[in-house]
Amino acid sequence: YLAGYDKVKRDIEDTVLLALTHGDVYDKITAATRMKNETNRPKCVLFEGPPGCGKTTSAKIISQQVEIPLVYMPLEAIMSKFYGESESKLAEIFEACAAMGSVILFIDEIDSLATSREAGLHEATRRILSTLLRKIDSFESDGEVLVICATNRKKDLDPALVSRLDLSIRFELPEASTRSEIFQRYAKQLSEEELKELGELSVNLSGRDICDICKDAERKWASKYIRKEVNQIAPAIEVYLDATMARLLQIQDSNLRMDHDFRPDLIASKLRSQPVAQST
Repeated sequence: YLAGYDKVKRDIEDTVLLALTHGDVYDKITAATRMKNETNRPKCVLFEGPPGCGKTTSAKIISQQVEIPLVYMPLEAIMSKFYGESESKLAEIFEACAAMGSVILFIDEIDSLATSREAGLHEATRRILSTLLRKIDSFESDGEVLVICATNRKKDLDPALVSRLDLSIRFELPEASTRSEIFQRYAKQLSEEELKELGELSVNLSGRDICDICKDAERKWASKYIRKEVNQIAPAIEVYLDATMARLLQIQDSNLRMDHDFRPDLIASKLRSQPVAQST
């Protein structure tokens, strides 16, 4: 389940899901329009955007909806210190996917494998990139394999890979209304007004950030409940506000994703006069 992100969901449905579920329609269109027998269905898709904004979750949802296996390939699955082993592992994963028939291959952090060759790559990385490009080309010509790549640094990708992408879908940090929806996913006991307040406070936070905030709030509340400091089992708004403030201060200290909209002084004033612990 992916709360909010309505535009992204529609883009995925229009460009990816329909091609997987109604491939015959796409094939009929190309048969009626093309001189050569070829497909117009996407074979290589890029999900781009900040970390924690639903790229991996969306790939899992696509797999579930179309009932096609998802093969997740993180960077550590192929990297090796031995000469030629990384390329060999990469090739083996692609070949295994091809043998499965219909499959979705999700390559996370593709920018680590396919950085622009103008960036002065190490020779090993050049070989990995070359193998990756060859394998993507082979998928485009045969088999029912969809490659989904994910990155938060599209501008660093090698142009040769970018040219092989059929489409790119952008995942932005959620807006206030979407953040409220995500809070509701993990804190259903809160009122509409409380959810709206949290959505407005959580400027520049990702869906993953909000999930972590809610987990932290639940742990704090569990401690209070066990010590008999509170009577109700469902956490109150205050612990979510405190956890949100703590995450925002943590991000500010790390100089991550901050802009002029972040006002810790205004946020603190809304914490219902409760003391806010300052990070050290």
